[in-house]
Amino acid sequence: GTSDPSDPGSWVVPTTGVLQTVFRPEDAAEGEDGPAVIKKWFLERRRPLKIARFVCVYHMYTQLETEVQGMDMIRALAHDLRLKLCHVKALIKATYECFGTHAAGMAPQVGYTLLPTLETIDKFTVPALIENEKHRNVFLGVSLPLVCFNAAAVTGRYDLVLSSPIGANLLQRVRMLETWDQERLRSRPELTDVSQFGDMHCIRNFIMDGVAGRYSKDLLLPKAGHVQLDYVCPVRAWTNSTTPTPEFVMAQLVHLMQTSRLGGTWCVRALRSVAHHLVITPWTFRTLLRAIPGRLQSDTPTVTEHADERAGGDEDEEEPPLVPEDFTGREELFVMLWNFVTDQGLCCSRYVLYDRTLFTRQEMDNIRFRLGKLNVFDAYFSCDDTSHVPRSPVTTQCPGCVGCTACLGNNRFQCDLTSHEGFLLARFLTQLGVAEDGENFARCRYGGEGVVTIMAGTDFDYIVPANWTANGAKPPRVGILSLTYVSEKPEYILLKDRHRLATLFLGWQQEFDLALLEQMAKSLRPKAAKPRASVKETKTGARLGSRKTVQPR
Repeated sequence: GTSDPSDPGSWVVPTTGVLQTVFRPEDAAEGEDGPAVIKKWFLERRRPLKIARFVCVYHMYTQLETEVQGMDMIRALAHDLRLKLCHVKALIKATYECFGTHAAGMAPQVGYTLLPTLETIDKFTVPALIENEKHRNVFLGVSLPLVCFNAAAVTGRYDLVLSSPIGANLLQRVRMLETWDQERLRSRPELTDVSQFGDMHCIRNFIMDGVAGRYSKDLLLPKAGHVQLDYVCPVRAWTNSTTPTPEFVMAQLVHLMQTSRLGGTWCVRALRSVAHHLVITPWTFRTLLRAIPGRLQSDTPTVTEHADERAGGDEDEEEPPLVPEDFTGREELFVMLWNFVTDQGLCCSRYVLYDRTLFTRQEMDNIRFRLGKLNVFDAYFSCDDTSHVPRSPVTTQCPGCVGCTACLGNNRFQCDLTSHEGFLLARFLTQLGVAEDGENFARCRYGGEGVVTIMAGTDFDYIVPANWTANGAKPPRVGILSLTYVSEKPEYILLKDRHRLATLFLGWQQEFDLALLEQMAKSLRPKAAKPRASVKETKTGARLGSRKTVQPR
């Protein structure tokens, strides 16, 4: 285009060519929290409907004759307006009175279509919108993800149908919070980017219509389709208040979860509503996890979000369970509250996440996949062969390895240096190997596409070059590094250095607390076990005692 000489700064639109524009939502102001971001976004994009105007709208709705006409009007109201709870109740009541036999499938659809128009979704009054119990179950099954959504505790998995008003609105909320969280992370350069691709995005494992891809805020999503994603908040929620929630409060919460007649499914969902008020210590987290069974079943005959496609069908159609078959209670609870635990290192160690009395192997796999390998890496016990459950059993040999039976050990790590997460994990392990004495890398192999080493195809260990670690140097961004991390002696284990490197490469945000680590180990030590070696303090940092018991003198 060209500028108009009579009006400097203007632009004369050309008559040929292609014009492309990208819409980006406005960033939230600094200092706001998640609920404030959502409220601001809601108020700016919807116009209020005053009582005088609603009377006209209500009269128009009652004059419609067919179900198609009624739903077209309801969708138009839900697109731009901001309603009150009394407006929604009145329209649902008019649906029963005006549409006769069609109201059976239409009333729940009217309810969950208009639900995103409410500024405040009261979880206690929403079920009262529909009087018929069967219709209420259909309505709750579809609207439950939005009813239980908490903008202050957004970490979790989202399975959304974009053709549903609930799914489309939830995706808009998640994307708005993702933009805000990304700006928060950029404003704090001391924090490490532990996102999936190193782009500071909180959304990971993004799947669109069954095809995995990389999320971008510039991504234009269609009006129909199926989206799955995991959201991981990058900033620890307890940083604003480091005082743990009183133990008597947590004890009452555990008691309510264990004795509730509603069942564990609803307990996990209800706990999300108050999760942002909790600051949880690792041992309290263990107690809370034990209050929920390892696998939950549906407690009510409600339906999933896909029900909106069948809501207008036969009333006697069998309703699928609200909770998917692969829903695991403790897994969901861990992912939801992971961001509210005071010590990430202990939370993701053999004391909580990698305790096989708390989680099954499959649950550990799922948690690591959903939160990311960096977020759940057990840095304190990097050399422990009972931690770090691998993503899947090793069935192939490592690059350049001959008969590598040691790959089955849980302190065996394979780092793809071409990926962001694998590169940071490799930097942590190589820097730790330099900081700690002794030979720390066993059966070390380095290979892959584009890598040529003199030890390829032999049974000799690959020696990590000094230019990978010296003076802030980095490994190359090519190949796969596989190694088993070991410590020759207990006194070679440096907890302070492991914490320092975890803060630098794994995104840890808590201060090093040796007393807390000792307290956790002492509280979980079996009473009949022999005493362990004491934790020693040296000039180079705190050292962890051996896991092997010693005979008392």
